[in-house]
Amino acid sequence: MGQSGAMALLRIIEGEHCGACFVLDERTQTAGRDPSCDVLLVDAKASRVHVRFLWAQGGHVVVDLASKNGTKVNGASIRERRLAHGDLLEVGAHVLRFEDEAGEFSGEEARGETQVSAWLRVLEGARPGASYYLGERTCTVGRDPGNVIQLVDDDISRHHAQFRWRGDHHVISDMDSTNGVRVNGRRVEEARLGHGDRVMLGGHVLRFEMIAAAPYFNEVLEGKDTRPRNRAEPTRVINVSELSELALLDERGSVVDALDMGSIEIDIEVVEDSAVFVSSARRESSCEQAVRRLSEQIDQDTSLEAFWTVALDELVLALDPDRAVLFFFRGASLGPRGIHVRGQPHVAALPRDLSQGAIREVLRSRGPTRVREQGGSFEGAAVCAPMRVPQAYYGLVYVDRLGRAPRFDDEEFELVISSAEIIARGVFARTRRR
Repeated sequence: MGQSGAMALLRIIEGEHCGACFVLDERTQTAGRDPSCDVLLVDAKASRVHVRFLWAQGGHVVVDLASKNGTKVNGASIRERRLAHGDLLEVGAHVLRFEDEAGEFSGEEARGETQVSAWLRVLEGARPGASYYLGERTCTVGRDPGNVIQLVDDDISRHHAQFRWRGDHHVISDMDSTNGVRVNGRRVEEARLGHGDRVMLGGHVLRFEMIAAAPYFNEVLEGKDTRPRNRAEPTRVINVSELSELALLDERGSVVDALDMGSIEIDIEVVEDSAVFVSSARRESSCEQAVRRLSEQIDQDTSLEAFWTVALDELVLALDPDRAVLFFFRGASLGPRGIHVRGQPHVAALPRDLSQGAIREVLRSRGPTRVREQGGSFEGAAVCAPMRVPQAYYGLVYVDRLGRAPRFDDEEFELVISSAEIIARGVFARTRRR
């Protein structure tokens, strides 16, 4: 988990799942209503990726990511704020209390009030955002209804994988499935799981999470994954003629303001005479969101070091690479400004097996490139693009995926190219202000 001084809790005191806690450590984490966030908030007033939590200079920092409704700390609107024990964060309709491990009440008292339990959250698949409770029991996963967790997916076997509790950790085992089990992109027969690991089963991507919650919270939700509403059933088609009689309610009986259907957002408005107005709009992809958020950072009044960190985080969040490096020039030499290696937060040493072919091609042509290499010191897919503006040539953006992981598609390639240009503009703006 890293240095103990980085440990803190983020406790929900108002909002959905009141009482639940999330562990903050030295890793960069995000909070919002998008299933890809580390802290998922079921809240229509929260932006998809609302805030980012950073560990910097011995403390936790919260950064608002240009959210629609803003972020408040202790009642004051903020763009960036260093957190102290007891601070109250307002994110959408949620209120979260920051509890530092060194704080007066967050030590034994916090541990006594909470229990840490294992959950699986669906990031990609039939029901993004759905969560399944694992606890300390043995759970099977597959497309057969007899499994504890049923995933409707033609690429998943009837009995695909098994999760087991081993006294102090969870393991996943492949049950002789046709398409196998991957953990963080690597195929495994059996693997020990840690918080944040990504499990790939067929066309589904699941995130393994250790979440602290009040005992009653786990007791109430322990049977959650066996209820029919948590099964991925075929979608019922509703005829337009039915809308005059249709009421859309969530699990608490509140009227649903918006429905997310794939990449389309449908807003439904019902007026007094029971007329229904339906409007739709295309939802941004994760790559488009990353480009937008990075563009918003260009002229922000933040330090160059903070900007490098945000830029690397946005690339990692959108692309989910095995490694990502921001190189910059020191004279004629290249040096790393930021390094990400999957499963190893805040890496200081540059990996030796990066794709030299991709890096040399960009240095030679000063244009972007993507490669797939088999054999040699590097095996996998890589993308590299130059960071440049008309006034200067700052360095390179490099990302890769190892082994037989999927290569970067056209949208992801364009994201790296656009990000490199945006990063160069942000660096230029900050060096000009000095």
